[in-house]
Amino acid sequence: MSIRSATRWTAAALSVAWIVTILPALPPPLGAQFPRLFGQLPDWRDRFVSGAALAGQILAGVCWSVGMLVSGAYRRPGFWSGALPLSTQVWASDTLEWGRMLGIVVAAAIPTWIFWLLLSGGAQGGGSRRLRVRKVVGATLERARANPGRYLILLAVLSLAPVATRLIDALAGRTGLSVLLIVLMEATLAIPTGMLSYSIGLSMFDVRHAAETDPSGRSRRVKRFALTSAIVGVGGFVGTLLLIVPGIVWMTTMGFAPLVVIAEDCGTRRALARSAELTSGVRKVLVALWTGMGALTGLLVAAGSRGSLLGWATAVALGPCALLVQVACYRELAARATDATPPPVAPATDPALVVASGWSLVLLCAFAIGVGRDLLHPGPSALMLPPARGSGTDTSAPLSEWCPYSFHARAKECQLAIGNAFRSHVSSTNGFGYTGAQCVPLAEAVAPREAALTRAADVLERALGRRGRLVRQRTIAGLTVDLAVLAPAAGDDSVLLALDVGEDSSDRVVNTRTRRLATAGVPEYWRIELHPSRDVLSIDSVRTWQQPDAASGQYFLVSGSSRNPDTSLKPVSFPGVAIPIDDLLAAPCGEARAKRATHEDRPVGAALCSGLSFPLGGAPGPTIVFSDVGRDGVATRLLFTGVSTRPSTPFDPTVNGLAIQIGGPFFGETVLETLLPAGASWSRPDESSWTYRDPEGRSSGITEVAVHSAEAERLAWEIRGERGRYRASLDEMRQWGSLAVRLRAGTGSTEPCGSVFFRTAAEVGTCHGELPGTVRCVAPDRLYACSSRDPDARLRCTLQEVAHAEDVFFATHGRFFSGKCEDLLETALPPPLMCTVMGAGSVFTAVANDPRATMGCKWDSAPKAGAPPMTCS
Repeated sequence: MSIRSATRWTAAALSVAWIVTILPALPPPLGAQFPRLFGQLPDWRDRFVSGAALAGQILAGVCWSVGMLVSGAYRRPGFWSGALPLSTQVWASDTLEWGRMLGIVVAAAIPTWIFWLLLSGGAQGGGSRRLRVRKVVGATLERARANPGRYLILLAVLSLAPVATRLIDALAGRTGLSVLLIVLMEATLAIPTGMLSYSIGLSMFDVRHAAETDPSGRSRRVKRFALTSAIVGVGGFVGTLLLIVPGIVWMTTMGFAPLVVIAEDCGTRRALARSAELTSGVRKVLVALWTGMGALTGLLVAAGSRGSLLGWATAVALGPCALLVQVACYRELAARATDATPPPVAPATDPALVVASGWSLVLLCAFAIGVGRDLLHPGPSALMLPPARGSGTDTSAPLSEWCPYSFHARAKECQLAIGNAFRSHVSSTNGFGYTGAQCVPLAEAVAPREAALTRAADVLERALGRRGRLVRQRTIAGLTVDLAVLAPAAGDDSVLLALDVGEDSSDRVVNTRTRRLATAGVPEYWRIELHPSRDVLSIDSVRTWQQPDAASGQYFLVSGSSRNPDTSLKPVSFPGVAIPIDDLLAAPCGEARAKRATHEDRPVGAALCSGLSFPLGGAPGPTIVFSDVGRDGVATRLLFTGVSTRPSTPFDPTVNGLAIQIGGPFFGETVLETLLPAGASWSRPDESSWTYRDPEGRSSGITEVAVHSAEAERLAWEIRGERGRYRASLDEMRQWGSLAVRLRAGTGSTEPCGSVFFRTAAEVGTCHGELPGTVRCVAPDRLYACSSRDPDARLRCTLQEVAHAEDVFFATHGRFFSGKCEDLLETALPPPLMCTVMGAGSVFTAVANDPRATMGCKWDSAPKAGAPPMTCS
């Protein structure tokens, strides 16, 4: 056995020893339950694998971040606040996990390649020739200076490829070309570009090649060049997959093959053998040269892509140098080789190479299986929430009674949604809890699109009655819509309203459908857009298109809204019909809750005093007064008075008791929360009166409650506390923004019987310290009408009316209205006056415009210090 053969077998033995040593420490799916040869306790192998996994995760994280920067995703709303779509979060998690696995794969395989390189001569090859890099670079620069015209032509040819690639990508974005077709187009363009570039480079070094001496063989050379380039490229790709080192060796050894096809007019096999012959003995130098040039090329590409003037100037000056350096190396190496050199003899099988390649293939197959399992079997799932029972959830209930809260394309997204809910301390929604929630296969849950379509059909049928005919799957101008409302007369098939339910809200899909419907003259189109995953940034909504123009294929009036209890849709073909948008968009778990309530023979949301409210106007407004407020901001007396409607369900606090809650909108802002239990403290003087007396104030200091009949089927309330301690600091209340008084009947009810809300913010609040030691909150009085006819004065008057209406709305709902001003005012505005209002939290903004006016006006409920709430310009 020769020394060379012995070193090869030694490298193979060391590689096998490494594999046997590291294999038990690899995690699934890379490793299996192999016995550890040196004990079961963690040792250096576990630390080695953990370090490799961490390095892989860091590299994957860097790649992910670069991808976010390049794609511009960091500019999207919610990116920096962490409110990312679930799909983005899962892909980021998968990227880190794949990076971890790939780091382990590389670390486990690299030592075998190192043994092959060091002991088996993988990088060097035979021969002892030298390649002088300085001479090659000097020859390249000298040829570029001597042939400026050809240099510019070469630059133009090399610049053609990226320009054409961008054009192809742009065309693909508009026409929807397949990825395979794009790759074939770009590869077809690369073949003539590469051949022409090599021909120009050879001519600059005065090398007579076959393209000049034998023009008739052009088609043959194109086929050979394409085949050779494909073999070299695929070999480099496969070698890179075999953990980089084989790819570097292959590209260094065979990199001259395409150039040899052009220069020597030979076949693919001869070109590959000739390239191996030329690089024998100089591969280490070539690796260093190509690495340096690759780094320089990367810098040039990065600088040019960022629009740097210096980067573009450098690219123009040095862009073709890489090709010229390759031609110079070929010329130098070919000059040293003699024509008498016999073709290289195929070397004997290298056992170290076999072991390294086989081990790398095994690791890569395991890695591919793990990644493929994630990609090919995503496991579409539905997040099912069990019904709430008391303070917990009933996980023993049948799955049909659970709520299909959200739907996810991947099982990992579903699991992440559960984790996010617990991290955000969300325990329940609409009567269903997250404790015990499960991710079930999507086939076991009702498809959200079908459920939404059935809901929309029911809503339209109830709202329109016999005023229109509802048809499913109607074809209009070659386009099929989910629902269509036709004229009521038999035989009249004119479409009055078209409706679609979709989970794809991309502009390409929507614009195509609206353009065809507008061209067909459909007067109105509604689209319910579902986002079944219920991401923070993607919520269900309804978009509407009205006033079509058949000539341009466009609708002139486009609007939309998500769930909003204040917004209704008014079909243009059905005057007087208003469909609340919340009827079309189901609340999370709303339908499941209704189904559950039906089984329990109890109306959804029914309280023991449904229908009780504190209306404003026509009666003294609700008032709460805190007295004897000390320096610590604590009052010892309170008095609440108000007039409410009479409940529509039986109401008897002598049987059920009465719960009272007073406080701010958030947890920890409680003033009073107590239950006045049924019993001897309650009395009922007549059928419509109830009285509670407790001189000792054993329930949070409440000493008296009086409820008696008032005019117009109403009830007058008086709740008095004489022996309590109540938070009544006006400064603290102003920080809360609002103060609510809520009444509930007994312990078995969770729905408020009646509520009233007082704004407490400074300057705009309804709470004031009129007398020392007293805080008084009064709900706003009745509405007033705007009667001015001058357009400018009408704008101001309308906004004042809207602002007052918002105060009244807040007092009864605890929030501000959002939508059209006429819906808030419950009256039509004189055309062409347009007014909208947007409420958010404890503030609102209203905007009014009139083409006849000389200005537009805006009302801001929270203006800057010293600024008026209304501004006109």
